[in-house]
Amino acid sequence: MVAFMVKAIAPQVGETIHDPACGTAGFLVSAYKYLREKCQPKDWKILQSSLSGIEAKSLPLMLAQMNLLLNGVEYPDVERKNSLGTPINQIGVKDQVDVILTNPPFGGEEEAKIKDNFDPKMQTAETALLFLQLIMRLLKSQPNPGRARIVVPNGTLFGDGVSAKIKEKLLTEYIL
Repeated sequence: MVAFMVKAIAPQVGETIHDPACGTAGFLVSAYKYLREKCQPKDWKILQSSLSGIEAKSLPLMLAQMNLLLNGVEYPDVERKNSLGTPINQIGVKDQVDVILTNPPFGGEEEAKIKDNFDPKMQTAETALLFLQLIMRLLKSQPNPGRARIVVPNGTLFGDGVSAKIKEKLLTEYIL
């Protein structure tokens, strides 16, 4: 599934690729392998610096860094923090990326201080819905719109309330 999602999104050398919940970096490794086959020697440094990830837990973070190193990424850019911990209105153009590939955690609930990082009309404790909002904010809009492939639980976008608002935003602003 991971390799299929990478192939479907078809990242290009020079695009920034990010996973805000990278776990052991499976998506980043797969994207790196996909791009390595298309990379010219002159683009090697660009490829090496185009991947980034965030992981909240220390063990998966160490495994992500090791996985990337063992697969040829010389300086893995994986940071330990909760991606949802930054107020969404503080994410600016400099933070935006071309491609997001991720399988964020779901089924859990975030604490109140995390929910406060989101628009009051879009607050929820549902982790998957918070990650969808984060991802929409992280995708570049200009000059070329960013693209994402995301694994979410079945039925995530079929609810009401915040779920319906996110679905509407996705359909009107992000689905091409």
